[in-house]
Amino acid sequence: MAIELRDPVAAANDVGQALAFARRLPDRPSKLLLSEPHIIEPGNPSSASGTAVSHARMTAFDAQVKLVSAQAELDGNNLQAADTDLHAVQTGVPSQLIAGDLALLRAAASLEMARNAVPEGRIPELRTQLLTAQLALSGYAGPGHIAESKAMATAIGQTLGQGSALDTIRPYQVSLWLGKVVAWSGTDRWSAVVARP
Repeated sequence: MAIELRDPVAAANDVGQALAFARRLPDRPSKLLLSEPHIIEPGNPSSASGTAVSHARMTAFDAQVKLVSAQAELDGNNLQAADTDLHAVQTGVPSQLIAGDLALLRAAASLEMARNAVPEGRIPELRTQLLTAQLALSGYAGPGHIAESKAMATAIGQTLGQGSALDTIRPYQVSLWLGKVVAWSGTDRWSAVVARP
């Protein structure tokens, strides 16, 4: 989203946050990414040589490589190449493994980045992160808290619609939104995501 909005600062911060999570994967494995490449068994008809590696699912190492590449491409202002690498990470996870409340976790991550942008007066990044949170909340389909997430998406949209509101928004307002989203997704779950090793 940050790349689509031509906001390289927000994109770099998002990739930095993703890299921080990816670097912890060896100690805290994810169900979304493989720890090791999946080897197709010899004699399997889907393998021409009988020992080929399946690339249908991304490994944690593959994801980290793509994120490091995206970070370097953002540093070089090559937004298209960075977007391609980030898209590869997204499509490297089978959709059936993605939790229904991923939109809430995505909104929480964006709200956290928005909260961090407020005290430093990074208005373009604040706008990008609030828009990302709004879209995640409006697209959330459950389980639970659907009406509340839609209402919060509307409130964030109203704030975005008032151009001067972003200049005067306070960190506590974003913190209130973040606190509610974290509560909906489960405080323990969010803590596990953001906990430092």
